[in-house]
Amino acid sequence: MVLTCADPPDVVLTFVMPVAGETRVRIRYSLLMAEYVLETACRRDGETFKSRRVGRLVPPREASGQYTTLGIQPEDEWGAPEHEAVRRLWETRDEWRAYVLGKEIV
Repeated sequence: MVLTCADPPDVVLTFVMPVAGETRVRIRYSLLMAEYVLETACRRDGETFKSRRVGRLVPPREASGQYTTLGIQPEDEWGAPEHEAVRRLWETRDEWRAYVLGKEIV
C-alpha cells in the first residue's frame, strides 16, 4: 500500500493474482480527484493484455457495503481482478482511513 502526498492522499494498492497465468493489479483511490483508476496487466502466450478503467466516485449511500461506502460503481464487464482490488481496498481501510481526512469511510 502506498499513500501519496496529495491532500487528502491517494491510496494505491498493487498486487499479483494467479488469474489467467499471473495478473498484476493496481488500484488508485483518489478522494481529491473523486475518482478511482483500476489497471490490470496479464502476460500469456507471449502477449501482454492490459486494461485501464477510470471511474468517478459517487456520493456514498446509506446502504452498507464495500462498493456503496467507497463510492465505487462496479461495471458489468469487471472480472475477478477488479472485484478483488475493491475488496482489498475495503479490507485495508482501517490502515489508510486515518490519513484520508474530511471523508468518512465506515
